[in-house]
Amino acid sequence: MPMSPANRRQFLLTVNAVVAAMTAAGCAQAPTAPRSTPIQHYSETISSVLISQDRRHLVVIGDHYHYVFDTPAHFAELLASPLHQKVSATLSEFHVSREGDITGRFTLDMDADLSLRDRDTAQALGFVQVDARHLVQYGEMRGRRFVGSALRADRQRSALNHPYTIEISAEEPVGSQVADRLSTPITVTSDGILLLYYVALSPVLLPMALMSRERKN
Repeated sequence: MPMSPANRRQFLLTVNAVVAAMTAAGCAQAPTAPRSTPIQHYSETISSVLISQDRRHLVVIGDHYHYVFDTPAHFAELLASPLHQKVSATLSEFHVSREGDITGRFTLDMDADLSLRDRDTAQALGFVQVDARHLVQYGEMRGRRFVGSALRADRQRSALNHPYTIEISAEEPVGSQVADRLSTPITVTSDGILLLYYVALSPVLLPMALMSRERKN
């Protein structure tokens, strides 16, 4: 049945009103641009680097925080090899997410003047020759940052030869709950043994040049 002019006019007015309402609702619900996360930059002085007895984790103890990393590929094998005495390590700037995850890159450097056997071992451990004088290995470190300074008095027994400084950029945490959840998992037994999740820790004796910035006394 054909629609009368009055009904057609009323129908068009109703449709226009619905469209206008939907458009307004869509604008009201449009997502706003995300706010940029504030970044804090700080220097961390490192004087203790340890590895868990199961070789799965590296622990770095600094003046501000403790850092627990997954052990990079071949790193545990390198520590068990005589070649570790020939290696120096340099760390890039590290970044901490608002959830407490930390990432960074490292370079291991070794003099290329090696016996054929040692050269084969180095290559099996992931080193590549970049020029006539150097074998290097590049890698990434991933882990978590933890609060806590209870180990400051105990860390001297596992200290590096010199304290070093690395640069870290960190996003502001989502709240105090994150800090509470990331309290350090490192403990000290009554006889002075350092533990990570009930696994004993031992010092890493790798000569390290962290950012090539030795702390000045």
